[in-house]
Amino acid sequence: SIPIPVITIRQEFRGFPGVLFAKLFVQGAAIRGNSGGEWDHRLQLRDHADFCKPIGDAFSSAEFEKHLISEGINELVLVGADAEFCVHLTAQAALNRGYRVKVIKEGLLLRAEKKWSSLMEVYRQEGIDVMTLDGYLNSVGLETKP
Repeated sequence: SIPIPVITIRQEFRGFPGVLFAKLFVQGAAIRGNSGGEWDHRLQLRDHADFCKPIGDAFSSAEFEKHLISEGINELVLVGADAEFCVHLTAQAALNRGYRVKVIKEGLLLRAEKKWSSLMEVYRQEGIDVMTLDGYLNSVGLETKP
């Protein structure tokens, strides 16, 4: 198999504005030190780098970008729970820094499903490669299961 590094990014609200936002809009989820900000144990993540971000853009974590540079990573393949904001902001920030960016359609969530087609078109226009999981796996030489 081809090793593909996995990097996880968690939203972590901190400080008065962040905690207030979390309490008002996301039922207090992802407040630093509270439950809801950790990975579900069923994911069985192994040997991965994990970073916290205080705002939507993953590049708001200086450690994240330092890790990308130290590992020589020049392409990001993104999935995430907020295709319209966090994933999109991270993809735009990555493009602005010269990274190649792909998103896996099946790995994205979008609250307003009616926006799906138009958002994917915006991604494409911005230079983000929108792929299916099978398409991505085939592109890196991994076979997909029927």
